Amino acid sequence: LSVIGTAAMLWVGGSILTHGAEQLGWTWPYHTIEIAAHAVAAMIPSFEGAVSWIVTAALDGVIGILVGFAIIPVVTRVITPIWTRFQPAR
Repeated sequence: LSVIGTAAMLWVGGSILTHGAEQLGWTWPYHTIEIAAHAVAAMIPSFEGAVSWIVTAALDGVIGILVGFAIIPVVTRVITPIWTRFQPAR
């Protein structure tokens, strides 16, 4: 269950990021994923809808993983030290 939950969070997070970026005018991630999904789905016409959804979900998950890895240094080297400075001494 934890593996499925993690995969779902990455997929949903990546989807939120690509859709949000598109709304802010940075359209290439969303459109690249859309083009790739339709291209792969066109290879399997009898399952076109399912394949398009699977490819989109997988690529959204990849975006989620990449952004997650990219923010690890920011959290560990910037946010955590700032946060600990404002915590009361123990």
